[in-house]
Amino acid sequence: MNHSARTRAFPALAAAFALHLALGVVGVEANEIDDPSLLLLPEPPHGFVVERLPLLHEGKSLGFIVVLHKPGSGGRVTMQAETNFDRTTRPARVAATKGYVNGVAEGLHKQGFKIAEKQIPDIEKADFSQPVVVSITYANDAGEKIYSRQRLFFTQHGYNVNVLTSDPEELELLSEWASRVRPYRAPN
Repeated sequence: MNHSARTRAFPALAAAFALHLALGVVGVEANEIDDPSLLLLPEPPHGFVVERLPLLHEGKSLGFIVVLHKPGSGGRVTMQAETNFDRTTRPARVAATKGYVNGVAEGLHKQGFKIAEKQIPDIEKADFSQPVVVSITYANDAGEKIYSRQRLFFTQHGYNVNVLTSDPEELELLSEWASRVRPYRAPN
């Protein structure tokens, strides 16, 4: 995709993150990105910044969202941690996984994007001992594409680490970074 096509796809990416940005941004320095209560994040790629936002629904805190982005770039990694729900049972994990995947698809569908390609494991058969990885390419009628790669994993909480970008090279860079996000486990 050329630069102008990526620029045209940016409004759809921005709209997909409008909820996150409307919640109020708190900047975080790269050397402060260890969240000892929930997530361990690797050092961000050069030029990218990390921001932590509250995850609210009808005024109630559901957890938080961490966003990795590069100013001026449409690519983003969002890390959603649901801390207000028990995700220890298999049925809860199956339901959460479906919700995370469908939530992204619905948001992009509202922006005129449809699923063009997908790699989704059988979620009903997942044992959740390893992260579930879902790769979906969305396209609109103008031929613009948005690539999504979600990495979903669980402790007692649910985690949705989602890469969204219109640039295939950036998809690989951000996916590699996202693959190193881990839940924090306190030392014994």
